Amino acid sequence: MSSQATGFTPADAAATWTQTLIEPLLSSARRAIAEDAMTRVCTHHPRWAVAFFGGFIADMVGTFPPEDPWRTLSGRVGSEVFGPRPPATTGAVTASGAPFGTWNDSADRLPLIYRLPGDDPQMVAVADPLPDVSAGVIAASCYGWRDAVKALTFVQLSSPPAGEAPPAKWLPRWSGANLYAVASQAARWVVHRRRSYAGHDDVWPLESAFRWAWRADRIAADAPWPEADVDTQIAEETQVWDVVPGFGPDDF
Repeated sequence: MSSQATGFTPADAAATWTQTLIEPLLSSARRAIAEDAMTRVCTHHPRWAVAFFGGFIADMVGTFPPEDPWRTLSGRVGSEVFGPRPPATTGAVTASGAPFGTWNDSADRLPLIYRLPGDDPQMVAVADPLPDVSAGVIAASCYGWRDAVKALTFVQLSSPPAGEAPPAKWLPRWSGANLYAVASQAARWVVHRRRSYAGHDDVWPLESAFRWAWRADRIAADAPWPEADVDTQIAEETQVWDVVPGFGPDDF
C-alpha cells in the first residue's frame, strides 16, 4: 500500500522519529513504530531520506562552537573524502589524526562520573563504538549539508558485503535498512554532543527536523527553496564553549 493511500508521509515519520532522540521515556511501542516508519522512508523515499538526514546531521554539527574538535574532523565514506586528512579507509579522524568514534571523543564535554561508560548516565548513549561509516558521515557534515548528503548518497547506493547479499527482491529493503542504521547512528551521536552544550531541554533538534522535512520535500521534487536560510539558522543556534567542571568516580 502506498504512503499516499494511507495518509503517511515522510515528514510525518521524521517528526515522530525525532522524538526518539530527545525523549528517553517514550514507550517501546512508540519507539519501534517510529524507527520502522523511518526505515520505510529510507527504503521507499531514499532521496528524501538522504536530504533529511544529511541536513539534520549537518545542522547539529554546525551549531557546535568553532573550537569544538568535532567541527574539524576529516573522513571517508567509500570513495568520498572530506576534510584535509581523510583516512585511507572508511571512517573519521580528528585534526591530530586520532581515530574518531569512541566515548573518549565525548569526554572533553562530559567527564566520566562512573568507572565504565556503559554505567554512566551521561555517557551511556555513546558507550558503544560508532560504526566507521557513521563516523565518516559526521566528518562529512563538518563541511556542510551538501557534503553530508554526498556521504549518505554513497551509503544509499552501496551494495551488501560480498557473500551477504539477500535475494534481489529484498535489495531495496536492505538498502533502506542500511541507510537508516548509518544515518540514525550519526544523528544520535551529534544530538548527544549538542546536548552537552544546550542541555536536555534543547528544542533545536525538533526545529531542525521540521525544517529539513520541509526542505527534503522540495529537494526530492527538484523544487526551489531558500538555501541561504540554512546558514542563517545555524548561526542563530551556535553554542558557546564553556568550561566543564571536573568530576570523577572517586568524588562520591
